[in-house]
Parts: sequence; C-alpha cells; structure tokens
Amino acid sequence: MTDTYLSWCERRDGPNWKQGYTGIPTRTLGNIKGEVKHSAEGSYAALLAALNHATRQASWHFSISKSGHVAQHYPLESVCWHAGDMAANIKYVGIEHEGVAGEPLTTAQVLATVHLSLDIRKFAGITAHPSRHINLWEHNWISATACPSNRIPWALIINKIITEEHKVEEDEEMSVLVRATGEREVYAFNGSQFEHIPGGAFAKAVYGIGWPNDVINVSDKSDPLHPHGDAKLPVYYPRGH
Repeated sequence: MTDTYLSWCERRDGPNWKQGYTGIPTRTLGNIKGEVKHSAEGSYAALLAALNHATRQASWHFSISKSGHVAQHYPLESVCWHAGDMAANIKYVGIEHEGVAGEPLTTAQVLATVHLSLDIRKFAGITAHPSRHINLWEHNWISATACPSNRIPWALIINKIITEEHKVEEDEEMSVLVRATGEREVYAFNGSQFEHIPGGAFAKAVYGIGWPNDVINVSDKSDPLHPHGDAKLPVYYPRGH
C-alpha cells in the first residue's frame, strides 16, 4: 500500500508502534472520512516530546506550530491514536495545533490547517460540503476531553475551504482565455463552439467566469492541438479540457 506524505510538510516520523489495531494495521485513502483538529495544550517542543514518549499511547498525523510550520509524523493511510475512540481513529486524520486554552490559532496556523484540510479532502476524495460533526471534528465531540479548548475558528476555516475549492472548480471549468494581438484572427472555444475574437482585444470565452490577470498572450499562429487543424486559429486549452 502506498504511503501518502504531503510534499510541503516536514516529514518527522513518530514511533512506528503507535499506529493501527489488531486486524486493522492501516487503511486506504478512501477509508478517510474527515479530520479531527486538536489543541496541543502546550508548546511545539512539548507536543513532539509527547508523541515520542515511550509509554504514552497517543499519536497523530500532523503537528502545526504557531509559525505555521507543519510536520507530518505518519502517512495519511496510518491509523493513529488521537481521538480516544477506535472507530474515529480509523476514519479520521489527527491534526495538533501548538498552544493552550485562551490562545486563538495564529493566522499562520489557520492557513496551514486549511491547507491540510484541502489536501486531505483531495487525497481522500471527500466531496461533501465541509461540515462540523460530519467531516470536521473537535476531539471533545468524540470523547470526553477539553481539547481543543475552543481554539478552532470553524466559521473562518470552513469559509476558506469552500472558497479555495470553488476557485479550483472555476479554473477547471474555464474553457479558454486568450489575448488577441495585432490583426491576427483569433478564435476561442467557449465549451461548445468557436467564437471570433476581434484583434487587439482581451478575450475571455468562459462559462461566465475568468480572471483578467490570467490572460494568455498568444504569440504563435500555429496550434497543433486545434481539433480542426487550422493553423490560423491559435487556441489555448487549459487543464481539464
């Protein structure tokens, strides 16, 4: 089975014995149904010390420092011991945040935990709306504990997840974005047909969306990707089409 580590996170392995159950040593990405966000109730150094403690039966996938640095201790497929409940541990990814009760997450921590949520949802194929008590959890919603001490700004995090995923959807729905220059004839494919774009104008043939800063400068009349083989019709095809 493949071990999934996120390339932008520091890999800092936890003890190998702190994962899995008898008969359930690991899981597939498709088994992941969401995540549990925790409060470390201490410093980043203390958090790592707890992970590596020889007798403490607790483990989690990610640790986020106040600076936004993220360490990944186990692959996403690992079944860690972070939620105080076997069924939850099997389904969810555990994320610890440096700090204690009364300390809101820093801006850097919010951005990092949102980045993790987006990647977890992508790798696990979670398409359901990001929702508390469904695919986003606090430790105290699963087992008796004060963690995460009211430190998780859920409304902000959920809004950022939705916003970022919507941007990706828009990008993938975009048919074409070209800039016509000079007297060159330019046609843009709008998803169903080719439309002529007057030379010298900015052209956006999209499904009602687009970003002016993402204009593509057409510099060559030839286009080997053109379905009709017409070299006079430079067309840019974004990813997804």
